[in-house]
Amino acid sequence: MKTNEKVHEKLNRIIAAAKQACEAAKAYFINETHINPAKAVEWNAEDMIKAQTEYDVWLGIAADLQKEEPGRVLENAYDELQSRVRSFFGSNSTSIFHNAVERARAEAFLRQAEKVGRLIDCINDSE
Repeated sequence: MKTNEKVHEKLNRIIAAAKQACEAAKAYFINETHINPAKAVEWNAEDMIKAQTEYDVWLGIAADLQKEEPGRVLENAYDELQSRVRSFFGSNSTSIFHNAVERARAEAFLRQAEKVGRLIDCINDSE
């Protein structure tokens, strides 16, 4: 199996898992808002935001793979994720809610940068 096919196969598995995690987090959040809205927002919204952010980024990577080589797409995605994490630290919002959302996204971006880095290593090791 070629490197590109392996990357696409692995990415399809990652996207499927991210979609499942996103749907589960959303369903849990919605269920919890019916039981205790304040608790749901305080404790479960962050998990939902992280899951949605990860899924959205993986979908973007998959779309880019239709146009470019996997190595280039993943390197660009890695750089973009690192930039988004750095931009969180430059934020100066006074909104507690905004800061919480951005922190959750930054954590998701950081986790994804690590995963994308591992995919880049896989490609580099197989060449």
